[in-house]
Amino acid sequence: MEHQSDGHPARRLSRLDVYDHLHQRLVHGEWTPGQIVQEQTLAAELRVSKTPVREALQLLALQGMVRAVVRVGYVVSEITLADMVEVFQFRILLEKDLTAQLANVPVPSLSQESRDPSEGPQSHAVDPEIAFHHGLYGSIVQPRKRAALGVLVDQTARAMGSLALDPAVMSALNEEHRQIFVAVELRDFELAGSLMVVHLSHLRDAVLSKLRQHLREQENFL
Repeated sequence: MEHQSDGHPARRLSRLDVYDHLHQRLVHGEWTPGQIVQEQTLAAELRVSKTPVREALQLLALQGMVRAVVRVGYVVSEITLADMVEVFQFRILLEKDLTAQLANVPVPSLSQESRDPSEGPQSHAVDPEIAFHHGLYGSIVQPRKRAALGVLVDQTARAMGSLALDPAVMSALNEEHRQIFVAVELRDFELAGSLMVVHLSHLRDAVLSKLRQHLREQENFL
């Protein structure tokens, strides 16, 4: 059994267990852009060996969430206007297509939180956004599209978590989830697709507006 430097046995967590933990910190905005994260510090904090931490960070780097810097560790990637514009361009194209594919499968079964977050447990404001989009397409997404969707949703959630969108905006976005799902239940996929484009456009505008404000504040501070 591996041991930490303090003599305590390392917990047998897999790379994916560690990845899930670090991933949650990123998408919830607990790690801010530019922040340095190091294998040794994380391993000590999680009481695991450095190997699963290193593997998890490497996986997050492949997704563009962090980047490796020699003699420093890993640095949380910046959230740029250009990147977020591109994220939403791809999301609108991908999710409009996926919504149309729902016509070929039974109505998806969504968690209560993703359908109506006001009545379910909510650990973080971005969780309903993540749960809704993953849950809606869970039964139809091919592996490549699932991977692409996951990266795009995660990048969006990280921006939402870091920028802290206004509660009123989040409430309006959650209401749009409900409207989309009602259209899916009624098997009106043309309406559902249109509502999805509107929803992602509203989400894009909210994120970009908040990001522009954040960048202006940074410039003024400097």
